Amino acid sequence: MTRHIQAAFLSAALAIAMSATSYAGVVTSVLLDFPTEFSTTRDAINGFGVLGTGSAVHFNLGDYVEQTYGNTGLSNTTGSQWQFSITDFTLDGVLNTFDARINGATVGSFSYTSDGVFGSVHDFDLTYTHAPAINSQIGVMGPDSFFLTLLATSTVPTGSGTWAWNPGGTVTLTGMSSAQAIPEPGSMALLTFATCSLGIAAYRRRKTANGTVC
Repeated sequence: MTRHIQAAFLSAALAIAMSATSYAGVVTSVLLDFPTEFSTTRDAINGFGVLGTGSAVHFNLGDYVEQTYGNTGLSNTTGSQWQFSITDFTLDGVLNTFDARINGATVGSFSYTSDGVFGSVHDFDLTYTHAPAINSQIGVMGPDSFFLTLLATSTVPTGSGTWAWNPGGTVTLTGMSSAQAIPEPGSMALLTFATCSLGIAAYRRRKTANGTVC
């Protein structure tokens, strides 16, 4: 019987290893909060800082908001959905243009034209497909890292106002899961129990077939 129990445990170990491997290469999605109050910003007035609650100091080409996310469980991303808002303080008719970037690669562009209403909020819901896929990085935030950026690609004419990034947005990344995304401990324990039970059941059936009832 000991030999059969050992075989059952070996089967369980192999099943767990195969299960962990199978998690890699599966298409999945991860939801990230972006921008947040902790996002890094750059503006022509203050230089680098953090977003906080947002401030209307942006007007220059190259102004951006950015944040890095580690341990996402994705080895790459092939698509993204960006949901966020910008508060506008520019004069009527001013065109403001932007890029959305992942790991420094531009995945899409967007814009809005000011309606001249001081403090109006422009909501965005943008979906982009990335071809080729954008691979994750290993960085200070851990493996499977991505850094997200919203970058101004236009400058507000002198004396025509400013705009502000708002915290509270989200970005959903879709891509292939990585080898880092292994089954949860509870799932592994359940898999071990089930596999061992099958091994023991097989042993009992064999003993019964030989005329010995357990």
